[in-house]
Amino acid sequence: MTTCLYSRRRSFCTLALAALTGAILLPTDLRAQAERPTAPQAVDASAILQKLTDLEAGQKRLLERLDRLESRLEQRTEGASDFSHVVIRIRTSDGKPLAGYRATLSIDSDEKRAATASGTSDEEGVAIDRQMPYGIYELALREPTGWYAYVQKVLVEVGQPRDLVFIAPDPSQRGTLVLEPKLAKQAFAGLPFGEVRAQRMGSTLLSLTPEPGQAREAASFPTVEKGIEEIGASLSFSATRELEQPYGSSVTWRWSAPAGASPAERTSQVRFLATSSGLFRWIQAESNAADPVAGAKFFGDLGSDKKLGYLEVEKSQSLQEPRELEVPAGDVEIKLESVFGKASEETLRSLGLKQDDESEFWLRTNLRQDSEWTSRLFDASVWKQSEGTSHVVARTVKVAPGDKETVIVGSP
Repeated sequence: MTTCLYSRRRSFCTLALAALTGAILLPTDLRAQAERPTAPQAVDASAILQKLTDLEAGQKRLLERLDRLESRLEQRTEGASDFSHVVIRIRTSDGKPLAGYRATLSIDSDEKRAATASGTSDEEGVAIDRQMPYGIYELALREPTGWYAYVQKVLVEVGQPRDLVFIAPDPSQRGTLVLEPKLAKQAFAGLPFGEVRAQRMGSTLLSLTPEPGQAREAASFPTVEKGIEEIGASLSFSATRELEQPYGSSVTWRWSAPAGASPAERTSQVRFLATSSGLFRWIQAESNAADPVAGAKFFGDLGSDKKLGYLEVEKSQSLQEPRELEVPAGDVEIKLESVFGKASEETLRSLGLKQDDESEFWLRTNLRQDSEWTSRLFDASVWKQSEGTSHVVARTVKVAPGDKETVIVGSP
């Protein structure tokens, strides 16, 4: 039967059917038999004609059925029954279409098939509009200024069209953070500065900053009382928005500036150093390590197998007033990643380094997450410690579109 449908030769199908039955004569054969001279015998002509009429009607019904089957087979050959029409639209919570969002729909890794589609939303907010094979998909959404989200388990069923709307942040909604460094140098009294690096089996091990009371371990480290001229805290920024979706759940959107953004726009990737005298943007801060000079005032007893890490910061990167940063509207998290101290000339001599007119050298602390130093250095009512993170403390500020929020980076 399948061969007949693909060949579309209906006369062949009809003949084949007759041959298979063996007991059915085609209409043309019956007419010839009726007209052929035969020996005189009793013939029921009306019965033969009725049989001829019934067979002609049956042949017509058979051909009509073949037409229908061929049409359905053509549709299946084109794959329409295995694919579904999928549309992905991007809008704001108030229904405004968002252009410029890149959507990538990929079949779930658990599936044993591969399928993907991608597109960028147009002025109507449509990012993907095409036929997709059935399966469970993952959807990645990203836009040029840095917002991105991932949606798991997007189901595409056989023959069931999907027209999906996803609510996303409006990139044009921005706010401003005003940073006010108010670090009191005396609050850091006794804190030892310097990150000791040791090589063990091809890996670099970093020592933790000695805790208060461990004076013996920190005896050769510089402090604000001797060897450290200024205090700084390194900051980084990120943003999130939790947006309810039309299908009943919510999607967490995160923001980080894209790699191709200009230095002024890469707020989430460029680190900032907040100090009591200003705010420094680290565009070209270099992390290096030096060999302590044996017998020097600082670090002279560390041994020849250890190095001291430091950061070299260009003085030209200093930001003067106003200390304002443009950020996306949302929940902006400010992470205080580490505490630094600017090395004095005597400290630099202990590391075999020399002060110049273009750079400054800063020594880092490496505080443990539950360090007693943290509550001494920063206001615990505002800055919170988090387990399982690489930063010291963090705080979250809600920034509404067009609003300006002030963040004080200061001691208790």
